[in-house]
Amino acid sequence: KTLRLIAGDIYLGDAVQFVRFARVAKEAGATVIAEIPKRLRSLLRAVDGIDAVTFPYDRRTDANYEAYAFWLLFALRDPVERMIGGEAYMQSPAELRADWRERIPRSPGLSVGLVWRGSPWRIRDRYGRRSMTLEDLRPLASVPNVSLYSLQYGEGRTELLEANPPFPAMDLAPDLPNTCAAMESLDIVVTIDTGIAHLAGAMGKRTFLMLPYDPCFRWMIDRDDTPWYRSLRLFRQKTPGEWRDVVAAVADVLRQEPSIH
Repeated sequence: KTLRLIAGDIYLGDAVQFVRFARVAKEAGATVIAEIPKRLRSLLRAVDGIDAVTFPYDRRTDANYEAYAFWLLFALRDPVERMIGGEAYMQSPAELRADWRERIPRSPGLSVGLVWRGSPWRIRDRYGRRSMTLEDLRPLASVPNVSLYSLQYGEGRTELLEANPPFPAMDLAPDLPNTCAAMESLDIVVTIDTGIAHLAGAMGKRTFLMLPYDPCFRWMIDRDDTPWYRSLRLFRQKTPGEWRDVVAAVADVLRQEPSIH
């Protein structure tokens, strides 16, 4: 049978998180057509289990079944852990990796990628707002033996370019395929809840995810790990709208990290 798996149509993170179910369908004998945002086509086309990709608003090809991965989560009988596994299931394009290994120099300390702004959804809700300002991350700049790299795109990039005093992070400003390749050359990614967190987790990249007081349901509660991505460590707000404690906790962990190189 042919299955059209609608992994995500608007939010990039949803598509990256749920496209893994293509493998489950493939193992059950299906031919899998994954519906994903166009910006992700070069990254997700090679995910295990996908036979073809299509995009929202494209003319739909015939399929025996159609499944919205997000809503199926609420109907699954099997435990999520059993279906999703925990291994990495994405890679950056091979032709870009060597280039980024040269562009991000090896150093005695840690190379850390930063993302501080995501979707404006819930922007006025201090309990669930996912974005912070670049200045909120200023304490990370004082951590010894850490080199900072900005993976930020969109409006947040302006904060970096106009920061006064200047923020000591190299602006990588790549597109999504190059973002993935750049992340593979970094030691750790520090990010708010946005698509970059899912990309890093899907690649198995060690990631510190900073969550608001009222996070998305997928991150559950009262835990600092997640079955979705084994490489993620969760840092949660204790006070609605207050990021200082979260950033301070991330900085403390980075100070205790041994030099990798």
